[in-house]
Amino acid sequence: MAHSPAPDADRDAVLTEARRLRVARPPSILDRAPSSWTGPARAYYSIGKYAWPDPDAPDGLPYRRHDCEVNPAAAGPAYDRTRLATLVRECRTLALAWLLQPDPATADALAARLRTWFVDPATAMEPHLRHAAALPGVHDGSWLGLIEGARLIGLVDDLDLVAAREPTPSLRQALAGTRAWMARFADWYRTSEQGRRDAAATNNHGLWYHLQTLAWAAFADPADGDLPLLRERLTASALAQVGPAGTLPQELARPNALGYVVFTLLALAAATERLEPHGTRLLEETAPSGARVGKAFTWLAEHAHGLDGDPDEGGEPGRRAVLAWWVAERYPDHTGAAALAQAWSGTATTEQRVRRTLGLRDWT
Repeated sequence: MAHSPAPDADRDAVLTEARRLRVARPPSILDRAPSSWTGPARAYYSIGKYAWPDPDAPDGLPYRRHDCEVNPAAAGPAYDRTRLATLVRECRTLALAWLLQPDPATADALAARLRTWFVDPATAMEPHLRHAAALPGVHDGSWLGLIEGARLIGLVDDLDLVAAREPTPSLRQALAGTRAWMARFADWYRTSEQGRRDAAATNNHGLWYHLQTLAWAAFADPADGDLPLLRERLTASALAQVGPAGTLPQELARPNALGYVVFTLLALAAATERLEPHGTRLLEETAPSGARVGKAFTWLAEHAHGLDGDPDEGGEPGRRAVLAWWVAERYPDHTGAAALAQAWSGTATTEQRVRRTLGLRDWT
């Protein structure tokens, strides 16, 4: 039977990948392949991952949305979804390598990526997701696309850790520029029509929206006077997710029920971690349904084997392992939680295993 690599082997793998990235070109929003879209070059652009062309129309228009049917083309070079994922993955690898073994070359490589994507006026992404989750022939972007920003949560958490470890002058400067960009990004989330619609969603979209706005605001300015209000809104959204007996009714109604339950519980776990230091013990809070929030996690441990769907939909490797580890740590006496952690731990990536040894979380 195959065994997971020892922690030292995992750490060596992270450092080896960081050395490769030191000499690799940083990804840029300007790398988008030519397409029929004629929007701004530095604006993030994607089609919804469930968006499909009309097979009977010569130009494929208008596209149609088929829930939980992933169109592989949405991850292609004409769109920015994968490009952003690559940027985040590379930055987080370099940040983790810096935490393991501070090295000026690693800091320079991380700083170069932050400057390219967030700071340099010639290459920086515009601070909004106005054109995310477009449905060609129908609209040029949707409030549904704001969830594509969620992967940045892990990045800003890592950057806060890097900032606390005496970064080099060039990295310190890049971090300051990234905080300034994130302040503008947070403002767009909170004031745009798309942001307002996402905030009002009662399913996982609303929860991830409130988690994002809190993360962006706290990263941009830890003394932001609106942070208590943002925490209250996150708490209210979290409570709205949980139905009777700890179920997540809106996610269970989706064709990929398992994938969306995992995805939503990752957000609930991340919310728990963000709220606890400020006095809100989310797991003990009672939802309007009458169930405690914590019951949602033990419900998964008891019922995951009977749910339909792909828990790793969208190419997010290991997120179910991270969730199962967390549930087992929070509920050490729950046999179902321990069994789930054992069953799902093999899906974890090398970096997720390393983060776990360091006591770090990886929700996105």
